[in-house]
Amino acid sequence: MIKDIYIIGSGGFAKEVYCLIDAINSKNHTFNICGFIDKSDTIQDEIFGLPIINENTFLQSHNLVDLAIGIGDPQIIRKLKTIYNNYNFPNLIHPNFNGYLKEIKLGKGNIITSGCNFTCDIKIGSLNVFNLNVTLGHDSVIGDCNVVNPGVNLSGGIKIGDNNLIGSGATVLQNLNIGSNSILGASSLLTKDLSSNTLSIGIPSKPIKDI
Repeated sequence: MIKDIYIIGSGGFAKEVYCLIDAINSKNHTFNICGFIDKSDTIQDEIFGLPIINENTFLQSHNLVDLAIGIGDPQIIRKLKTIYNNYNFPNLIHPNFNGYLKEIKLGKGNIITSGCNFTCDIKIGSLNVFNLNVTLGHDSVIGDCNVVNPGVNLSGGIKIGDNNLIGSGATVLQNLNIGSNSILGASSLLTKDLSSNTLSIGIPSKPIKDI
């Protein structure tokens, strides 16, 4: 059964999610991409020939459809989780994903893009974004609404809470914990646990302020 799906967002990452869904459809036609949803009116009226629908208009007129996160900000995703609580968010996994899915437990609405490589005995919550060439090691536990940017290396045995942003090219060493609502800067090397509500950057990464 082919399902209607809308993408939340109208920026660059929303376009990438469109391409992800199109790649999934090239292997197995699963979704009919119907359009994009934006909270405010945008300058453009459409993307790839598909309409951009105002969020309020969408919520009043569309019910039995699937949704995909097309936004790369964990705090916005956290809010969307509440606004669209009654909608279905399928997991979207690029066809060239490399991982042992039988031993990876997924919640709902996770975006796993091209080149990602996960091993085994992994638990992942809902509405996370793994964006291009992310590696994730064994026995790791990931919460909800995290955004992991391109080229991040997450070693085995790590635990990550909710609503975190991990910058491009960052590395998290094995058996470390990251709280919630924190930011690990691009290209940083995390060698110690990262507390909640903290910005940490550098090699090795050091906390520089509360957020």
